Amino acid sequence: MGLLSGRIVRLEYMVKELLGELEGIKEETRSLEQENQKLRQKITTVYVQRTSVNTKETAALRPDSEEPTLMNLYDEGFHICNVKFAQIRKEECLFCFSLLRRQKDSEK
Repeated sequence: MGLLSGRIVRLEYMVKELLGELEGIKEETRSLEQENQKLRQKITTVYVQRTSVNTKETAALRPDSEEPTLMNLYDEGFHICNVKFAQIRKEECLFCFSLLRRQKDSEK
């Protein structure tokens, strides 16, 4: 029984270490999610400010035309759809494409 109880003790120790490591990973994930949310808010704030400034400048120069700011943001690699707005885009997004198509159709 001594050999078996030694194995059980080692397994318990390994499980405790894994649980500790898992808690560390969870805490790091929470921290990264908070940082990510702050960065999204900053991007949104900058986007709104740029859109406001660009709209005013564009209106002063060409009152009948509107600068395609959504397209610029999309070209810079960010989502513009309501599903993942301001998140970094790793591949093409059908929701973003749909929004751009609607914007293009409304400009005609």
